[in-house]
Amino acid sequence: MFLRTIYSIVIILINLNHSFGNEMKKNKAYFYLGTYTRHLSADDKNFHGISRWSVNIETGIFTKLGGEWPIEDSSHLCMSLDEKYLYSITEGSTFRGKKDGYLTVFSVKDDGNLEEIQKISSQGVGPAYVHLDRSGSYLFLANYLAGNVVVYPIKKNGLLGKPTDNKMHTGSSINSERQKQPHPHAIIPSPDNEFVFVPDLGTDKIHTYKFDSTNGTLTVRDELNVKVKPGSGPRHFIFHPTGKYAYMTLELSGQVAAYEYKSGKLISIETYDLVEKNETSQSAEIRIHPDGNFLYASNRIHNSITGFEINKSTGELKKIQVISTNGHTPRNFNIDPSGSCLVVGNKDSNTMISFKIDKESGEIESFNNIEKTNSPVLFYFQKP
Repeated sequence: MFLRTIYSIVIILINLNHSFGNEMKKNKAYFYLGTYTRHLSADDKNFHGISRWSVNIETGIFTKLGGEWPIEDSSHLCMSLDEKYLYSITEGSTFRGKKDGYLTVFSVKDDGNLEEIQKISSQGVGPAYVHLDRSGSYLFLANYLAGNVVVYPIKKNGLLGKPTDNKMHTGSSINSERQKQPHPHAIIPSPDNEFVFVPDLGTDKIHTYKFDSTNGTLTVRDELNVKVKPGSGPRHFIFHPTGKYAYMTLELSGQVAAYEYKSGKLISIETYDLVEKNETSQSAEIRIHPDGNFLYASNRIHNSITGFEINKSTGELKKIQVISTNGHTPRNFNIDPSGSCLVVGNKDSNTMISFKIDKESGEIESFNNIEKTNSPVLFYFQKP
């Protein structure tokens, strides 16, 4: 009888511990953080371009999970659809003794730790952005400094094969400091995987390509290119979850442009200022809330996040808030998969900060949790 009672108590405690652990996991979102290392020596304890963290979506508290990987200037990354592999650029101009940039491929372990399995040329200096095609069979890359975009096939073991296409942009625009040559800043496939869109800061255009997902090739479709006001500087681009609309940050003018999307064609809706006309801003990252009701963009010089309500019937935006990031240069931010928490990296003040999202109004409010970390420039949330 006594042993049976002890056994029952042990089982109850095990179940309680299991339930508590599951509840704790429900409250946390896990992400990889990319950072700049260019100002650090290789033997500096902070020399890790990628680290892994969690954020409690109810309290905004950050927890570092231990893993750190000494990759240089990991300013953008993405993961395979099954999240077994991670692909990171190094925003540099030298690779294996040559003028070139590169990517690093990692295998993702069950505990979230990374193991490097490949380094490969980015086919140009200054890579800025990577994104998968919708099938997960190809990886797209934009080289900001070199002015070209590249397509890589992804093998079954996660490794990247030889590029299947490499397209060089041409042209310039009116800003003599920032627009002397092409600067593709992102590369995004259409929702149906039929087209690829490349916002080019240097040419004030969205370059449009027809994508052949069988051969991994791009066909130039100049008649579908979208021109923006000279000097605007297209940066990042995102589709609405419905696939009906697309939005883009204009870095140099500090704006967001809205478009209707129809079969490879982007139709302008309106362009919106992120801050007041008399204030200076450079727009950077752009994100849409998982429920599709709200859009957020970061302002680097103004050091703020601007929130908009999205009219799902028209694609139009209505500004709802401009809020300080409590730091300098919010180059990147992201929203956890549940849509509860927004995290921001203040690159030049070396801090991360978390915000609670009101899912009814779209407004965000600081949790007042500021975490010191070296030059954060990229947040990538894992699937729940």
